[in-house]
Amino acid sequence: MVFAIAGVAMALVGARPWRLSPWIWPALGAAIVIALGREGVADAVVAIAQQWNVLLFIFGLMGLAAAAEESGAFAWITAVLLERAGGSRRRLFVLLFVTGAALTLVLSNDATAIGLTPIVYRALVSASADETWSARSWLDLRACHSANSEVSRSRSPSALASASFKAAAIFSAS
Repeated sequence: MVFAIAGVAMALVGARPWRLSPWIWPALGAAIVIALGREGVADAVVAIAQQWNVLLFIFGLMGLAAAAEESGAFAWITAVLLERAGGSRRRLFVLLFVTGAALTLVLSNDATAIGLTPIVYRALVSASADETWSARSWLDLRACHSANSEVSRSRSPSALASASFKAAAIFSAS
């Protein structure tokens, strides 16, 4: 039951019905779990108290992502990447990989994932509107995002090389 409520809450975050703020759906899901007696109020408060540092970190990252979205930074970075790619899947793949690696150098892996995901999503949506992009492009760019996530976990030169070869192998197989 709890997993079903969490799944519905996540779907509603993505769907954003009635243009409500995304935080409402997980909060409502948590309230429903407590109201149904699946989790006690005291247990929920203890869980939050034990994980306060993680929650503050995630809230901070979400705040940064929201600020970047509102400022137009994600749209600008995506536009620059698409312009520089010039319609080439391979160039866009490389540019997204390099962007992810650059973000990883200055941010944590969580921040990289939160920062790169809207950029990759925008690139995919914009590129898929162009008839020269195939459905396979989605998989290629997803492989780029996955390889960047691997690099961000370890931040070592060997991980960068390994992820680069892995991403290139996935890309060249397409």
